[in-house]
Amino acid sequence: MNAVILTEGGREKGFGHITRCIALAQGFNEFFPDVNVHFIINSDNSVEKLLSEFESVEYFDWINSIEKIYERITNETIAIIDSYYAPYELLNDISEKAKICVYIDDYNRIDYPDGVIVNGTIGAENIPYNKREGQKYLLGIDYAYLRKEFWNVSDRKINKEAKKVLITFGGIDNRNLTPKLLKALNSKYTEMEKIVVIGNSYSNIDEIKKCVDNKTELVFNADAEKMKNLMIDCDFAISSAGQTIYELLATGIPSIIIGVVENQKSNIDGLIENKFLNFAGWWNESNLINNILKIINERDFNYKKIEFSFVNNLKDVIYD
Repeated sequence: MNAVILTEGGREKGFGHITRCIALAQGFNEFFPDVNVHFIINSDNSVEKLLSEFESVEYFDWINSIEKIYERITNETIAIIDSYYAPYELLNDISEKAKICVYIDDYNRIDYPDGVIVNGTIGAENIPYNKREGQKYLLGIDYAYLRKEFWNVSDRKINKEAKKVLITFGGIDNRNLTPKLLKALNSKYTEMEKIVVIGNSYSNIDEIKKCVDNKTELVFNADAEKMKNLMIDCDFAISSAGQTIYELLATGIPSIIIGVVENQKSNIDGLIENKFLNFAGWWNESNLINNILKIINERDFNYKKIEFSFVNNLKDVIYD
């Protein structure tokens, strides 16, 4: 049996889809060793390093290369589709050819064809999906997508003095938030250590470097192991509300979250409702920086450590 993962990402579209598909592939390799995983990615070369551990990867615009996809999908194929752009007609054609289709969803994007709809965001159980026969829904944090480095992280000691902060916005800081944060923290907390992760598609590196003081360290293109260790080492984190939040939860680090794109709304609603992390606001709100400083000043951190077994929960579906 083989699993074909169809997704997208890169400098323009971001890296969240790529990261969680890596997590899925690692889970298949661990829990389903008889399944061969093959990636097909609509991307630029910015993602090649992220996927270096996998031997079977192709890069092309699969949405507009239908015949090429069909050559790779049979009635023994698990087709996993993580896309904001694939139309219903294409998904339906793939579902008719594959053994089973798994659709990765974030916000009830479309009425999916027959198959398994997985939404691993916090609070996904509350999204009003139009459930029907021929579909199976796997919703909520039990199905969150987590890279293998974060599967078994030991409990940590929480230091509420907030002496060392991790700042990360994933592969791209498309809202240019890092310089604003550094300026505010440099002014308000002169002795605070600031660890800033620079993703491989940051376009604002020169501006960030202008905000560096002697308490700031820039970390470039950190892999999953490095990210885990940074999360463990720092007292708290400031991050966008994308895929990284699940890794923050897996390490148990108190975190302040910023909304940067509309499709993060369900994540954010779940975070607020369950008090997993602190939400400071949306990237374009005038009081965002003040909200962040207020949380730090009051040391009013919400934090929880979550254990995941996401891919293992697919076992009954895959072998049904």
